[in-house]
Amino acid sequence: MVASTAMDPASRPRFVVVYQDRRVPLPDGEFVVGRGLGCHIRFNASEVSRQHLRLTIARGRLLAENLSSTTGTTLNGRRMSGSSTLRHGDELRLGPRRLRIEVEDVSDAELAPGLAAGDDGGDDEATRPGSLAHGLEGAPAAFAHHTCPKCRTNVAFGDSVCAACGYTWSGSNPSAVTNRVTLRDVADLGPPVPEVPVVYSSDELTLDAVVVDLDTHRAFVPSPLLDAPGTPCELTLLPDGNRALAVTGVVTAVRARADAAGPGGMEVRFTDVPALVRAWIERWARTYRP
Repeated sequence: MVASTAMDPASRPRFVVVYQDRRVPLPDGEFVVGRGLGCHIRFNASEVSRQHLRLTIARGRLLAENLSSTTGTTLNGRRMSGSSTLRHGDELRLGPRRLRIEVEDVSDAELAPGLAAGDDGGDDEATRPGSLAHGLEGAPAAFAHHTCPKCRTNVAFGDSVCAACGYTWSGSNPSAVTNRVTLRDVADLGPPVPEVPVVYSSDELTLDAVVVDLDTHRAFVPSPLLDAPGTPCELTLLPDGNRALAVTGVVTAVRARADAAGPGGMEVRFTDVPALVRAWIERWARTYRP
């Protein structure tokens, strides 16, 4: 009888990505790092491609594969080509963002924060801001377009200029090319910034905005384009260095134009806020709301 070559899960090392001193444990599987909304770890930087790097954990090994054909990825200062096996202390650089790899002996390492022994990370309460887990709540929808605020033409989500009228999205908008660090950490690095880049999506509109009025129940989305009260929608928060965080809601009121109360836009009341998103919003609200 031939002995099995499969590695005992109890003896596998645990791989951790460290970004700005925040530790993100990686379970087995594939994870994409980039600027796109669907990435497991995403960055708001123009030098980071929408899908920039793939990390794969299998049979006790961590492999990295560069996906960027423009700026590329460096491993310990050398440009990557093909796939590379990562080891403890390796440093990956994606444009201005740096990730460090740590390898821990799982028998000695403590469990990832928020996970109890025997948990697989699928429970609503089993994730913390910044963690990655299978079945992570709050993953964003795939956005095909955003809507020009000048002529209402649907524009490919990756484009920042409307071909119909020439309107240009500014670099501060989340779907435009931007190198602005919009949000920093959600747990370990000090407070988040007061402006929250978001994508608002309904059956009629897909647009981007910057929200400054937000709590765990509602948000005000400033926009020149308005859905009618009662419209179901999704609001996707875009933290830098973390996965995009989505909540569902419904438009409850609109302000047709700017006035003494503030800019024109839509009041969105949330109908579903996953635990991961709620934890971040609560921390943001404690810091920035009176």
